[in-house]
Amino acid sequence: MTLFRDFALTGLALLAFAASPAAAEPSFCSDDPRYPTPDDPNLVFYLQRSLDPNTVVYAVNRRPDGAVETGNPVQVYWRRYQEGGQRKELDFLQRNLAFGVKLVPSKESPGDYIATLNAYPNIPVLIDETDDGNFRALMRIAGQPAQLVCVYVEMRQQLGFLPQVIHIDFYGRSLDNGEKVAERRPP
Repeated sequence: MTLFRDFALTGLALLAFAASPAAAEPSFCSDDPRYPTPDDPNLVFYLQRSLDPNTVVYAVNRRPDGAVETGNPVQVYWRRYQEGGQRKELDFLQRNLAFGVKLVPSKESPGDYIATLNAYPNIPVLIDETDDGNFRALMRIAGQPAQLVCVYVEMRQQLGFLPQVIHIDFYGRSLDNGEKVAERRPP
């Protein structure tokens, strides 16, 4: 019995260590140390929810030669911090009703895209290519032009199928002075 208990405790400790994002930079969206900043290549912005630290990553989709995959320029997927930080694709409902993104080429700026989250189609985000070939997400946050870093969704678990969204916080850096800006919006 003692051997089984020791084995189980060791297994739990290993799981806790594997799922711990202690080495990661804290989230721009939350002071909670369980919420890390993803370090995925080609990261444009990310989304976190109050239910758990698992994070939805929005990253530029590049071909092996480094060029942007124009047919699908932004890939969206989970970074499952509660499962050791593994990458996992969104399921059908998550992709089509909640966290997926619709992209259309910008008419004003070739090579850029206008993005809208499927759950919030009235909030456009410009996916802008910078001079060095990287991409960033731009939008108005707190009334000023800003680079979107992350979105935080405060939710309440309901007894039914879908959780209830309480509010959405947008966090970024002001394009004018680089300072952190935030804005809370209703769902």
